[in-house]
Amino acid sequence: MTTYFVAQWSVPADRLAEHDAALARLLAHTHRHAAIRSLQALRQRWGPLPRHGYLWVEEYDSLDALDRDSRPPACTCDEQWAPIHALAVQGTFRAGVWTNPLDDEAAIEAARPRG
Repeated sequence: MTTYFVAQWSVPADRLAEHDAALARLLAHTHRHAAIRSLQALRQRWGPLPRHGYLWVEEYDSLDALDRDSRPPACTCDEQWAPIHALAVQGTFRAGVWTNPLDDEAAIEAARPRG
């Protein structure tokens, strides 16, 4: 089942240039991770996050693929994420692992109308 690592955070306006440089380095680092199928880095224009909000979404084939890709020595992600954590407005950084319930063939089949 497709699995996503999703993170969101906010950055103060006076730290945007420093943050965006760190974000570019993080993006460059992800090219070493063949297990990442796709990546989106989004900046919120308006919404629930304090300005300036960011959303980061990495797509993997499965939870196992994410897990294998997240272990050293292949992964030095903590080092790459450290500047983002340091620049984030306190209390705004949140991350989690998500799945798409509509990506589950059994669930889709069970929901299909019969008759």
